[in-house]
Amino acid sequence: ACAVWVLGLNVHAARQGGRLDALRESMRRTVQQAYPQIPVVVDPLRQARQQRDALRLAGGDEAADDFMPLALATAQVLGFAQGHVLGLGYADGRLTLTLAEGYRPPIDEAALARTAAGQGIRLERDAARPHVWHAARPDVAEGAARPSGDGK
Repeated sequence: ACAVWVLGLNVHAARQGGRLDALRESMRRTVQQAYPQIPVVVDPLRQARQQRDALRLAGGDEAADDFMPLALATAQVLGFAQGHVLGLGYADGRLTLTLAEGYRPPIDEAALARTAAGQGIRLERDAARPHVWHAARPDVAEGAARPSGDGK
């Protein structure tokens, strides 16, 4: 019985090994198709990430007011909004969050603004809609608030 069990275990391990080899080969082919400039693919996931990051930096896609860096910084500051986000919008370097009723806003909004400034964002609650928050980089927020004909 033990010999049969060991034999079955070896057959199962061989099948799983074959599946793993097929998956690795598929990943290698996918990376080579996506990034033909890579001569040898050793670690497909790591190499694909490196190529993606290099393309983003070369294309200027990682600016400070991009959606992902701004959204991540805002998420760190607005911990009280976790689980209460109904809507999310991003336009002209400004992130707009619409929160559901039932969230607990911070008592000290000035402290929240200082924390946001420490993350490199300007955070403010919408005056007309109390469940809406806006986040932007300071230069984007000031540029949006500045009158268009002031010569600056």
